[in-house]
Amino acid sequence: MRLTLLLVLALCGCGDREGTETDTTDTATTETDTDTDTDTDTDTDTDTADSGSAPTVDQDEDGFDETEDCDDNDGSVNPDATEICDGLDNDCDEAVDEDDAEDASSWYLDEDGDGYGVEGDPVTSCEAPTGHVAWTEEGFDCDDTDEAYHPGANEDDCTDPNDYNCDGSVSYEDEDEDGWPACEECDDSDPEVNPDATETWYDGVDGDCNGGSDYDADGDGHDSADHEVDGEAGTDCDDANPDISPDGTDSWYDGVDSDCDGWSDYDADGDGHDSDSWGGEDCDDGDASSYPDAEEAFADFSGGHVSNAGDVDGDGLGDILVGASGNDDGGSSAGKVYLILGSSLGGTPVLELADADYSFIGESSGDAAQEVASAGDMDGDGLDDILMAGVGHGSMAGKVYLFLGSSLGSTSTIDLSDADYSFTGEGAKNYLGRGFDGDIDINGDGFNDILLGAHGNDDGGTDAGKGYLLLSGL
Repeated sequence: MRLTLLLVLALCGCGDREGTETDTTDTATTETDTDTDTDTDTDTDTDTADSGSAPTVDQDEDGFDETEDCDDNDGSVNPDATEICDGLDNDCDEAVDEDDAEDASSWYLDEDGDGYGVEGDPVTSCEAPTGHVAWTEEGFDCDDTDEAYHPGANEDDCTDPNDYNCDGSVSYEDEDEDGWPACEECDDSDPEVNPDATETWYDGVDGDCNGGSDYDADGDGHDSADHEVDGEAGTDCDDANPDISPDGTDSWYDGVDSDCDGWSDYDADGDGHDSDSWGGEDCDDGDASSYPDAEEAFADFSGGHVSNAGDVDGDGLGDILVGASGNDDGGSSAGKVYLILGSSLGGTPVLELADADYSFIGESSGDAAQEVASAGDMDGDGLDDILMAGVGHGSMAGKVYLFLGSSLGSTSTIDLSDADYSFTGEGAKNYLGRGFDGDIDINGDGFNDILLGAHGNDDGGTDAGKGYLLLSGL
């Protein structure tokens, strides 16, 4: 029943209105309605024929419409384009990567398959034809029927008369007449260069053919700091002594900068003051916190560094970190860090650091532990974690400590050596931890990461400094 009603409605919808109208889409003759329903009107409208054509489209706006362009979605492809080697029919000539493509390569015949072609009549194409190779800077093959002959061949037999490496000479020849055959020296065009010659240092020529750098006279593997190679000076501060180089071990107070770090050899603690035993003014050259004009040793220097600790106990209140570099609990100027929970502050306006909820003791004398920062929530347990550092640790190598909020139990005094994680500077006077940040998610994984700075690191040059990024994987 429903289908029948729909059919009737459709038929009714096709009926013409009473009257006369003009249509611009088709042509029709006058017709009479002869169906059996009660509609007896006569359709006398006249339609006009459509004489236009569909417009063309230039989709990629390269000046060629869809009837001319073989890829109207790519503006670099059209009949005026230049053919290049890219696997496309760039110029719409129904051919891909023709031999005359703008960036087609030249290929040279290599009959013996040794990887070196012969000079003359190269084949130009996008891909290497079978049996052809590209030109190499070493040159062309001088015998393409024998794979033993090519520019890269080795000539080490001084009795063999063949020119295997295609350089125009054979290994036993002595072109420069210096008494050394070409196969046993490094430059057979210069009689002043051979294994018997005396090396002239720093002239850029390997005069004695020993293969070493001409700027490393003492052979310790470090070029002289007094000369530049390709615009860059070497790192050896004494190129006459193989025991003195960036790899050397400094012996304090002998007047020799054995490790080439540029520091005074009479300032062992690196505080910028020479020992008073050697003409300086430092009365304790083993303690970086002891020097002229320094605060007296009894001073803790509390508050030299302070930081928001985040919320380490998860109570919704912010906590506080306070550093004291001069504290002596772990040794002279070992340093100490205090953690004060927000819940402990209450209404008391003055709080003794001795009453802090937690304190962290420096590992050894001179560590000067005081740098502090929040690390955010590194392990995803909902509790913030904390960072602290002692830049004087290990001959100023520096050391950074990470304590997780979850590890802070009932023990209020904690040694820094008991940190959940620790990071030590790569070498003396690196000063790792002088700057750091842990409250940042670098890679967007939802866990905070750590940035560490070591301003005294020498990997890029004396005191060039170095930064480290540690992605959280706790």
